[in-house]
Amino acid sequence: MKKAAMIAFAAILAGALALLLLKNRGEGKNYEIYPIAVVIDFFQNTGETIKPLHGVNNGPKFNYEDGTFRHDATKYFKQAGIPYVRTHDSEYPYGKDLFIDIHCVFPDMEADPSLESSYHFAESDQYIEAIVNSGSQVFFRLGESIDHSGNDLYINPPADYEKWARICEGIIRHYNEGFADGFYYGIEYWEIWNEPDNSPMWTGTDEQYYELYKTCSLYLKSKFPELKIGGYGAAGTGDDYMREFLTYISQDENVPLDFFSWHIYTAYPADFLSATASVKEILEEYGYGETELILDEWNYVNGWDEQSILRNFEVLRSTKGAAYAASALISMQNAGVDMAMYYDAHLLDIFCGLYEEGFLDRLRALPSLKVFEYFNRLYELGNEAELSVEAQGNTFICAAGNETGKAVLVSSYGLDPETKARLTIYLKNGYYTSAQIHTIDSKHPKGKTVKAKQRGTDLVLDILPDSVVLIEFN
Repeated sequence: MKKAAMIAFAAILAGALALLLLKNRGEGKNYEIYPIAVVIDFFQNTGETIKPLHGVNNGPKFNYEDGTFRHDATKYFKQAGIPYVRTHDSEYPYGKDLFIDIHCVFPDMEADPSLESSYHFAESDQYIEAIVNSGSQVFFRLGESIDHSGNDLYINPPADYEKWARICEGIIRHYNEGFADGFYYGIEYWEIWNEPDNSPMWTGTDEQYYELYKTCSLYLKSKFPELKIGGYGAAGTGDDYMREFLTYISQDENVPLDFFSWHIYTAYPADFLSATASVKEILEEYGYGETELILDEWNYVNGWDEQSILRNFEVLRSTKGAAYAASALISMQNAGVDMAMYYDAHLLDIFCGLYEEGFLDRLRALPSLKVFEYFNRLYELGNEAELSVEAQGNTFICAAGNETGKAVLVSSYGLDPETKARLTIYLKNGYYTSAQIHTIDSKHPKGKTVKAKQRGTDLVLDILPDSVVLIEFN
C-alpha cells in the first residue's frame, strides 16, 4: 500500500476504532458500534472474475396442472439475472412422471433409444423453453428425482448401462441437435445422476454408480466432445466415497470429469470455504486439479429434525435469510467456486426463499431475491476488485468494477443483534462523485435505495445486524 493511502487508511481506522462500544441511540434502540474499515482498489483486480454463483435449481414456470403452469417467475429470473438453472427435482415428486427425469422422457425401458417414437418430450420441452426464455442457461441433470416414498420407484441402477447412456444421448440430441422435433439450445453442462452417495437417490452399490458414471461419461464424450460432462452431485465431500469414486475413474485416464458437483446445507457461511478447499485438495490429489468446481445445491439449514426444518423455513424467507444468502455467495466467490445453484426456486419446496404465493396465485418477492439482484450487479461488472479489511468480524465483503461502474456488496449475517457495523470504505487510487446505497434489513425487507450526500474517496455508513448493502459508485 502506498504511503499516502496508508496514512489515509490509518486515519480512517483510528477514527472508527474510537467509536468502538459507543452507544448509538437512533431510531429508539441502543446499539454498540462495531467499526469496519475497508480499502478498495477498483483499478487493481484480483485476477478473478465474479463467477455465476447466483444460479438456481428449477425453472421459472412451475406447478403444472391440466397442461399449463400455475406460476410464472420469469420476470424475477430476469430481474435477478439468473445465469444457470439446474434441472433436478423438477415438478417434484418424480417429475410428475412428465418432466426431465429419465423415466419421464423415456417411459418404456424396453424401447429402442435410436427411435424418436421412444421418447416423450412434450412437457419437458415446455419446462426447458421457459428457462431459455428467461435468459438463463440450462444445467441438465441426467437421472432421477429424489425418492422419499420408500418404494425405490426409479432410483435403481439401470439394467443396461450402455443403453442408459444411449438414452442420454437421445436427450442431448433432442435439445442440441433437433432430434425428435427438437431444438438447438446448445446446452453445455450435463450432470450424470444426483447424490448417489445418498440412499434416497441410489439403491445400488457404490461400485455400480462408479461404473455407470464411467460408462456414460465415456460414451457421451465420444459423441459430444465439445460438451462438459461431470457429476456426481455429491451429498458429502471429503469422505471415502469421493476418494473411491476418483480412484475408480482415474484408473482409466480417458474418463472425463469436466466438472465435479457437490452440495452444502449449513447455517455457517465459513463452511463454504472449508468444503471447497477440501474438494480442491482431493481433486488435485487424484489428478483432477483443472476440473471445474460446481456447488449445485446450497441453502440455509440449522438442523434436520422437524422443529429445525420449520425454523429453517422461517429464516430463509426472512431478512436474516437474505443476509445468509449474500454471505454464502461472497464466501463461494472467495473460495473459488466456479458455478453454484441455490436450492430451490420451486415455489412449493420448503427450501424456496425467493418468493411466496400471493393473491390470485401471483408471486410476491422475498428478501433473498433482492440479494440475487445485488450479486448480479457484481457479476455484470465482471472483474473482482482488490480489497483489504480491518476488524471484519461477522461481515462478508466483495467488490467488482470495470470502466462503466464500481460496486461493493456487504452482508452483516451473524452480527450480534445489539451491535451495528460502522463501515468505512476508502477508495484507493480513485474517488466517487455519486453513490447509490441499496439496503435490505429488518426495517426495509423489500429493499431501500438512497443517494450518498457526500462525494470523495471515503464513505461511512451504519449497517444493522443481518443486513445486506450494495453500494454503487460513479
